Amino acid sequence: MFEGEIFQIPPMYSALKHNGKKLCELARQGIEVERKPGKVTIKKFEVFSYDEGIIKVRIECSSGTYIRTLAQDLGNVLKCGATVKTLRREKIDIFDIKDALRFRDTDSADKIIEKLIPL
Repeated sequence: MFEGEIFQIPPMYSALKHNGKKLCELARQGIEVERKPGKVTIKKFEVFSYDEGIIKVRIECSSGTYIRTLAQDLGNVLKCGATVKTLRREKIDIFDIKDALRFRDTDSADKIIEKLIPL
């Protein structure tokens, strides 16, 4: 149901611009403007745990996808509401969390240099 090409209306609390101003700036002023739906692709929507009302999902999606909007859509389907408690981006383009430098390793110049990606 949540996989494939879908249209999302960008949330007011986003960096998208309307007449040169970020939507989030307008939202903070209590202004809401009409937003056009954008097409995004959900390649994978995997529920991997459920415990006491907390659903953990892994989503593989195209650029421009609003995960909090997806959570809201899920809550609407379930007729119970939903919000995001924790959001962790694991991969974008060539960057993958599994290749990330751990904070405890930042005291070693060799480990930092090893992780650098050439231009």
